[in-house]
Amino acid sequence: MSGFAYHLACEASAGSGKTWQLSLRYVALLLMHETPAERILCLTFTNKAAAEMLERIGLLLEHLPDADHAAQRALLCQWLQTDKPALLKALPNVRKNFLRAHHRIMTIDAFLNQILRQFALFAGLSPLFEIGPLPEHETLTAFLQGAKKAGLIKNLRALCLDQHRSAESLFAEFLRLYEQEAEIENFAFAPPKPGELAAHEAEVFAAFNALADVITGCKQASATALKLVQADSIEAIAAKTWLSRESLEDYVYFKKCYQPKMQADFARLKAALKAWFDAAEADALWQMRTLYGCFEESLGLLKKRAGKLDFADVTHLVYRLLSSGLDREFFYFKLDGHIEHLLIDEFQDTSTVQFEILRPLIEEFTAGSGTPTRAAIKSFFYVGDAKQSIYRFRGGNPHLFKAVQERYRNIKRQSLEVNYRSAALPVAFVNRVFTGKIKDYPEQKANRTEPGYVLVKEAENPLETCVETVLGLLSNHIPADEIAVLTFTNDDA
Repeated sequence: MSGFAYHLACEASAGSGKTWQLSLRYVALLLMHETPAERILCLTFTNKAAAEMLERIGLLLEHLPDADHAAQRALLCQWLQTDKPALLKALPNVRKNFLRAHHRIMTIDAFLNQILRQFALFAGLSPLFEIGPLPEHETLTAFLQGAKKAGLIKNLRALCLDQHRSAESLFAEFLRLYEQEAEIENFAFAPPKPGELAAHEAEVFAAFNALADVITGCKQASATALKLVQADSIEAIAAKTWLSRESLEDYVYFKKCYQPKMQADFARLKAALKAWFDAAEADALWQMRTLYGCFEESLGLLKKRAGKLDFADVTHLVYRLLSSGLDREFFYFKLDGHIEHLLIDEFQDTSTVQFEILRPLIEEFTAGSGTPTRAAIKSFFYVGDAKQSIYRFRGGNPHLFKAVQERYRNIKRQSLEVNYRSAALPVAFVNRVFTGKIKDYPEQKANRTEPGYVLVKEAENPLETCVETVLGLLSNHIPADEIAVLTFTNDDA
């Protein structure tokens, strides 16, 4: 089956037919030796997308014999290296099995939820845990109580004061780290050496005072020059604008008092400030890591007691299971034994943590020469578009799309270049915006010939401006079903 790419990354802009490609590939897998639907895992990012995918596949299986599906039939025949009569002969049995099957077309959150329930006892959970958020005040209270019990309240107070932030702000930061732990856990934070920060601070003041002594001892020093060498804190010293200069010899306010030794003191001051900031940052990171460990433990205990998790917890705990003592080979054997084909929609919204969970499966499915035997066919397909990355607030990493294809050389790359949905001007506008912004950006070609309409406005009240613009289009007899309005939140919509 030389026409069928077992390992394929499909880059597809909105309106270019990615859902069509994904659905047709799923049908091809069903027809391939009548693969059971249970062995095909298709992951999406919303329940709506999963439901639409299931419906589209069902309709495709029903209407493939119709005249208006000639293009789909031709592509399937090419992929499967068969002819139309053989394809249509196999179709009824495949469709019957599909309608009876337990489909694995679901959101990635639902898939991870299934995994956690299967291995719940390994995580110290009841398999009957509920999905739903706990009140934020309960989780914050649990964290503060955990910090108090661990003797870390003083550390928490000091960190908040040093960073000029509240405990609530730090808690919110920990929640973000919790969702994206795979991206940060490999960073090693060494504990600070006792007295190191104080020693660097003393060196900063010594170098600064050496410069200040020259200026204050100079009879020609102006009032401004004298003020520029006054400071009672590291922050005040670091705020001195003259620190950005390469030399103080030509600095207008110090020129009359300049001595050659000032350049050595100036270099010493810069080096001391850098050492102090490096040490302060290392100390803050260590304190953050220590407090984060307390946060993670407190949150985990609270949620286990309540038997209530949210989807971020599910992802986190599944990842944690694989990073703990659980036998990874046993874990993936249980999964891999039931999955032969993996398809992922909207791959640009996959987070690093989610990818790390799926990575051993992807590596297993993409191993070898790319031409598996008939008895052991496995495939991996993902589709997406970096321009449509909307889940970065949950750790979605659009850079994974190309990184995965480059990492696993068996994965071929395909770009769908024709836009079937939008008119010519909107497509040209998108090309103009993204060309040069995204590496190797594949320009879209408009299939529709009508020009369409593009208008860019900046407004203090975007919602009111949007409504006025839509009303203007309607008054010019533009059909309502040709106008798409995208908002940031459901409340806005």
